[in-house]
Amino acid sequence: MTPETDAWRVLLKRTFANRIRVIPFVTFSSASLDVGAVEHLVRSVPKGYELRRLDAALANCLLADMKKAWLLESYASLDDFLRRGIGYVAMHEGCVVASATSAVTSSRAIDIDIETMPAHRRKGLATAVGAALALECLVRGIDPLWLASNETSCHLAEKLGYTRVDRYETFEIAE
Repeated sequence: MTPETDAWRVLLKRTFANRIRVIPFVTFSSASLDVGAVEHLVRSVPKGYELRRLDAALANCLLADMKKAWLLESYASLDDFLRRGIGYVAMHEGCVVASATSAVTSSRAIDIDIETMPAHRRKGLATAVGAALALECLVRGIDPLWLASNETSCHLAEKLGYTRVDRYETFEIAE
């Protein structure tokens, strides 16, 4: 839940004091993305890895290899995701080890989600798949929205060329 006003924020914190977890977010603007710089980052896939656009077979691998069942939370089905969503994966030895996908899609924007398997982190894979997804959005006239809930995500957004815009809090209320 994201409170719109300070009054709501105070009320929610008071009402759900023992059950609330505050999640801070940073919003970023894609207006500063440079297509040439993003193209360069797409080509930065390390040796031994392959960057591929998500299709039905790779989406099934993504669901199996990375246990990313929530990929479809905002879509009616895998077919719906493949029709409206966008995604890129990094492959290593036949397995999906990193992904950048549209978590939410509209006709003018997507919300980007990036994940890398722990054994393959710190190799530039998130940068490469994130850049590929952002580049496709820019080419298609879609705004690749970036919201970050941790410093790793903030750093990656800035590496891709995004600029910080604002901060806000979302609340998770335990049952």
